[in-house]
Amino acid sequence: MTFREFLEVLLSASFEPPHVAPGSQAPAGPTAEPRLPGLLPHIPGTLVYYSLDGTAAFRFKFEIQPSGGIRIYILEQPGYRGRSEESIPTHRIFVQGRKFICFDPLPQTTEQARKIARAWSELTLRYVRTGERF
Repeated sequence: MTFREFLEVLLSASFEPPHVAPGSQAPAGPTAEPRLPGLLPHIPGTLVYYSLDGTAAFRFKFEIQPSGGIRIYILEQPGYRGRSEESIPTHRIFVQGRKFICFDPLPQTTEQARKIARAWSELTLRYVRTGERF
């Protein structure tokens, strides 16, 4: 399955936190606030994607490029657990200490960027778990 084909599969994916049954979470310490596993704190101007299976969270920032299109920067993501973190197998480009999703052509709308971020997140998890490249 190609990256572009996978986009179609993920059209219904959510950018909302996964559901956790009430009472299933315990505070980390005697005075700690209860927190759902994997929830990332809100940071204005960023977008958090929670994987379809609810096991991983990713944070992105969309930036309009002077040449047109939207670049999808990866701010937070799960580790690769020993798999190659090079640009080709991970579909990431590294420039000036920042990393972004390698996708051509750049998305022209925020909705397109969201779909690409979702697909990249799910394919990244598949790569980490199975080693299957995309």
